[in-house]
Amino acid sequence: MKIRLIAVDLDGTLVGDDLAISPGDRAAISRATSAGINVCLATGRLFSASRRFADDLGLGGPLACLQGAAIYDVRTGRLMRSWPLALGTALRAYDFMKDGGYNVQLYFGDALFVDHVDERTDEYLRRSRVEATRVPDLRTLLSDAGSAPGTLLKVLGIGSAPDVERDVPRLSSVLGADEANVMKSQPTYLEVTDPSADKGSALRFMAASLEISLDETAAIGDSDNDAPMLQIAGASFAVAGATAVARRAARMMVGVQGVGVAEAIDALCDADACGIP
Repeated sequence: MKIRLIAVDLDGTLVGDDLAISPGDRAAISRATSAGINVCLATGRLFSASRRFADDLGLGGPLACLQGAAIYDVRTGRLMRSWPLALGTALRAYDFMKDGGYNVQLYFGDALFVDHVDERTDEYLRRSRVEATRVPDLRTLLSDAGSAPGTLLKVLGIGSAPDVERDVPRLSSVLGADEANVMKSQPTYLEVTDPSADKGSALRFMAASLEISLDETAAIGDSDNDAPMLQIAGASFAVAGATAVARRAARMMVGVQGVGVAEAIDALCDADACGIP
């Protein structure tokens, strides 16, 4: 069966710390789109922080943001679908993270809110290339639903890599699988979304919006948060250096970030058509 949609993770898969897309990956994506394949980004970033990559690659169609909690149309900027996180659940996640020494950030709509800035925040903003709105207290913001500046989509805590590894199952147990999806995205990022919000659900929605079956999809990723889309896609690839969770979820391995996306697309495409070899 031909592949008609390829979902590509951004950080650690398509771009590294320099946030640059390699010439090889860029050329491979161009070959895929020229062949009529939909290439869609699936990322933990805000739409405003990820749209520039889609625009740079000439991509249209849907783009999955905030670990799949929101899906936007790249061309129009229209919100196609979102999965809000309950404020009460977010408040419990916030308390857990603050007690654990995490630097906590809240995502309302396409905006980022903080109440504390340190070197961890500065590094996050540098990588994300977004502005943060600083408020006196995030807990007050969560406690007073009437003052909330829009729909809450994600809670993120920045901590040490060992703490994140330890706290994913702990926070999952505290919140409950029916109330929240708890994941590690980057080694130092502990993230919480609605239980229905992950990259697997996002891939399912994007495929349906394009009238494409899941068997006709492929996914490329590198981290735990990519596992849901790697598991359900018709074909899936983890780049070298991916987490153990991502490697187990993917059907195939490819090279490191910078060459892996091109290798995956080349594995899917031949000179005549794009499909599973």
